[in-house]
Amino acid sequence: MPQIIGFGLAAGAVESIVLPFIGNPLSGTPVMEHTENLSKKSQSDNRLNWMGLIERIIAYFIHIFSRGLVSISKVTGNLLPVIIAFIAFASADGKGYYDLLEKRDFTDIKKLEKFYYYLMIIALILTLSFVFSYRTFIQ
Repeated sequence: MPQIIGFGLAAGAVESIVLPFIGNPLSGTPVMEHTENLSKKSQSDNRLNWMGLIERIIAYFIHIFSRGLVSISKVTGNLLPVIIAFIAFASADGKGYYDLLEKRDFTDIKKLEKFYYYLMIIALILTLSFVFSYRTFIQ
C-alpha cells in the first residue's frame, strides 16, 4: 500500500511543482484570456491564495486514490477500479475546464466554494472506492 500512495503523491507533487513554472497552462486555448483576467483579479485578494492551497490538498487526494485504483486494476486484472478512477478524474478535470469555458468567475469565493465542494465529493468517492477495492481485491 505505501507504494500505491507514494505513486499518487508523486503525481500530485509533480503537478504542484511544475504549474508555477509553466505560466498559464491554458495558454493558446479558448480560455486563456479569461484565466489571465482571473489571475490578475485574484492577486489582490489574500483569501484566494489560501483557496489555492485548499485546492492542492483536494487534488492530492484525487491524484493519490485515482492512481491507487489504477494500480489495483493493474495488479488484479479487474477493470472496475480503473473505470471508476477514469470517470472520477475526468469529471474533476472536465468540470474545471467547463467552468472556465463558461467564464465562471473563480474570484467569487462562493462560486469557488461550490466548485471545491464538487471536488471534495469526487475525492471522497475515489477514497471510498480505493478502500473498498483494496479490501476486496488485495487483502
